[in-house]
This record gives sequence, C-alpha cells and structure tokens, in this order.
Amino acid sequence: KAAAISFTGASNEDWDDEEGYYVPKIGEVMDERYLITDLPSGKGVFGNVVKAKDKEAPAGQDEIVAIKCMRRNDMMTQAAEKEVQILEKLNRSDKKNKKAVVRLLNTFAYRRH
Repeated sequence: KAAAISFTGASNEDWDDEEGYYVPKIGEVMDERYLITDLPSGKGVFGNVVKAKDKEAPAGQDEIVAIKCMRRNDMMTQAAEKEVQILEKLNRSDKKNKKAVVRLLNTFAYRRH
C-alpha cells in the first residue's frame, strides 16, 4: 500500500519538494484527464512543465500536451493568474493559430498548484 501511495502522489508528503515545486509521477492522472508520460526535465523560477496525454483530446487535435505546474506559494499563484490573462488575450487575437503562439487549452487547480 505504501508503494502505491508513493507512486500516485496520494499522500501530502510527496506532492511537493522543499521549494514548493510539484513532484509529478509517471502514470499519474491530473484533473481526471491528463496522463503524465514524462517527468519534468528541469525547473524554472515559476514552476516546472510535464508532458502528458490528454485523454479527452478532440478528434484531429494533438493528444500530447504540456502542463505547467506552478510552484505552490502566493507570489507564484499571482504570476500564474497574470500569465493566463496574457495567453488568453494572445489566443483570442490569433484564433486560427497562424502566429505560432503557445495555445492555452485549459487551466485547473491540482493539489494546490
């Protein structure tokens, strides 16, 4: 049982590292939709990025997505909210995706990240 909890991140002790970065597990499903397929290759100031498979991707849309996991603290949450606003504005101004701007597909909170 302890190995299963550790693998899924089901206990609060193994969700975050000491700096507030989320520690994902391969095979973990985030937001009941995104299957983690790769561990983060590094950390940025605001968080880390994991590769996942979108189990609900519409037909014709790539099912591989990047999920940005913000560090867990108030300043990073505020930065994430601002980034979402900017990406939404950019995506609205490029609805046909001709400018090769990062596409914001979804936002969600997961384990306080």
